[in-house]
Amino acid sequence: FTISRGGPERPRMRARDRAILALVVALGVSTSSSRTSRDGSMLGQPSPDLGTALRFDVAVYGATSGGITAALAASRQPGVRVGLIVANGGGCGPSDAGANHIGGMTTGGLGKTDIGTGEQVHLVGGLAGEFYSRVASRYGGTAPPHYNHEPHVAMEEFEGMLNESTVHMIWGGHGANIKSVSKRGRAITSITLMDGTVVTASAFVDAGYEGDLLAAAGGSFTVGREAMSKYNESKAGRRPDDSSNNGYEFKMRVDPYNSAGNLLPLLEIGGVGLPGQSDGKVQSYNYRLCATSGSERAPFPEPDPASRFAASDTWELGRRAFADPDWVTRISRGGCAGVDFPCFTAESPPLNPTTGHKRDWNNPFLSALNTDCVTGCNQTGYPTADLAGRLRIWEDHRQYYLSLLQFYGTDPAVPETVRLRVAAWGLCSDEFNSTGHWPPQLYTRETRRMIGDRVFTQNTPLETKCVGNHSIGVGEYTFDSHPAQRYACRNGSDPRCSGAAPPWLAPGEIENRSFAWSEGNVQQSVGPYTIPYWVMMPKRQELSNLLVAATPSGSHVGFSSLRMEPQFMIIGHAAGVAAALFVQNHTTEKAVQDVDLDTLTAALLQEKQILQPPDCPKI
Repeated sequence: FTISRGGPERPRMRARDRAILALVVALGVSTSSSRTSRDGSMLGQPSPDLGTALRFDVAVYGATSGGITAALAASRQPGVRVGLIVANGGGCGPSDAGANHIGGMTTGGLGKTDIGTGEQVHLVGGLAGEFYSRVASRYGGTAPPHYNHEPHVAMEEFEGMLNESTVHMIWGGHGANIKSVSKRGRAITSITLMDGTVVTASAFVDAGYEGDLLAAAGGSFTVGREAMSKYNESKAGRRPDDSSNNGYEFKMRVDPYNSAGNLLPLLEIGGVGLPGQSDGKVQSYNYRLCATSGSERAPFPEPDPASRFAASDTWELGRRAFADPDWVTRISRGGCAGVDFPCFTAESPPLNPTTGHKRDWNNPFLSALNTDCVTGCNQTGYPTADLAGRLRIWEDHRQYYLSLLQFYGTDPAVPETVRLRVAAWGLCSDEFNSTGHWPPQLYTRETRRMIGDRVFTQNTPLETKCVGNHSIGVGEYTFDSHPAQRYACRNGSDPRCSGAAPPWLAPGEIENRSFAWSEGNVQQSVGPYTIPYWVMMPKRQELSNLLVAATPSGSHVGFSSLRMEPQFMIIGHAAGVAAALFVQNHTTEKAVQDVDLDTLTAALLQEKQILQPPDCPKI
């Protein structure tokens, strides 16, 4: 039984597709264990057919950017046999076209890399630096490293690095997702995939965005936002009173109720609790479209008319916002004001410095109604959902985005200047061919977060400024968390809206009139900091041979800086080296937590990793 990988993805997962997926999971999938890269060469080293037992020294679960660097790093250590399991927590639709995607967000639409604007542009070394330098070489005279890139360029460079390696690729589409884990004491002995493949290894790295291997193995994790009191973090918990929210508000009163007094779509009644209290919510998700206004433009797909986002009242919030005669200055994002409204679509710098047409669409459009599905797509349910549930959430985000595009491009309530500008753009016809030019990766900004013996918090960058051989790399990106909810307030005295105080509402309006409010956005600069080795270590008492690259040990606020792709590559690189060192010295090192840090430091420095900011003593 083989799932087809070819052709564009369908706009909606039909009942027949769900039945096929259920049958695939129940019976197991027999698929090819190798794949060719875009130039036709073999990608990585082929492994035996799936549905068999495979044995490696190090097995990496999840071919995200951090998973690739983990596998490459481990394979570069002498005598270490490495397997990279191409597992994606959801995949793009029921076919394997999206589920066999590698590179995570780096190749999945995030072309404008989230990199610190200051020193960090010069502080990304190791395999991450090697990757971004290879990307720079593709753009001629661009000085390395180069952090803005087209998705296919990033994919080809990752494929090139894997082709040059001894990493064994394990493909299987949705069948490569984890089913169960076998352990002996604290050690994982093997993992069984949904298609029946059993992967045995001496050490494992969980590099999936969802932390599925960590959870299946019994490691501690959390989902949601901690209270301010948990780790003494000023930005923790519910943030209705945080000025950072202003970048995601309408900046005017928009009535969230219809004429009958019922709640409009894309809103909830409001989180009960006070500012700073904990809840189970995660920051919002979106797709990072590769969009173009050039000759390679392909029309945006039509949304599914059966989707709830296609209902006539779905975008009533936007219609009411545009009805304000001062909408340009009151509901646009910073730097986007003016009749031409340039940032409305062309938000990021050109991905190709030569042509200048392609852009990475992150949060274009109105400040409060952009491509983040803040309320209505159940991102909070995603981290612990099963495969079918995640597929529904991926598709909900896709339909939300397609309906959003249709609203801005065609709705008569939208000013003509905006409609014409949106109509000039489309998908890139030379990107994501196997998924109809739509990104094969949902930007799941936050899912599970591991809870290790130590936790990276808002305070850690100051505490770990210079940590010597405890460092595995350097980070700098701001604490960056997107809104977690958009809710309706009957008035400023509504107890469910405690702390919501829109500064643009006049006295009397907030006390007596209803309004819409988003909360959860956090933006705070941190400056360069060292990433401590322990962020990738589970609790010693729970797991002895697992390292974690993409859901490291962090609070909601702390993780919001660690979650950027360069940091994932840096952590993945260190995890791969540490796993290999553990395998090579397992007779003396009984757990990955016992890996000699001097040896790890020496190996990372040899591979040109940068371990300290400039103002820290050299190691």
